[in-house]
Amino acid sequence: MFAPLWKRSVQQADAALAESVEVVRWDERLLERYDAVVAYGSDETISAIQARLAPSHRFVGYGHKFSAAIVWREAMRGNNRVTLLAQLRRDAEPFNLQGCLSPQVVYLEREDPQAAE
Repeated sequence: MFAPLWKRSVQQADAALAESVEVVRWDERLLERYDAVVAYGSDETISAIQARLAPSHRFVGYGHKFSAAIVWREAMRGNNRVTLLAQLRRDAEPFNLQGCLSPQVVYLEREDPQAAE
């Protein structure tokens, strides 16, 4: 889901640059076809892909990450709480808390800790 949306945003910003980007489904034979590979997945997946590449290949791997969200008290004023919760869910749920931007922990700035419940 992310890669095609990312390419669309590149296209909107720079159509010529987007022509040099190809988003494909995984096929190990593709590793020989391209000079540069960007991959994301588990640390094991990243290591396995990099091990299959020749030293001349450019490789960028995004492995396991830990993300946290910080919510300042100003963000929770008025009706913002419902929107804020929806935004946190949107970031966390698509990748079952395993995405690089999926917050596994949320810190709330509150004077009254019980109010966070």
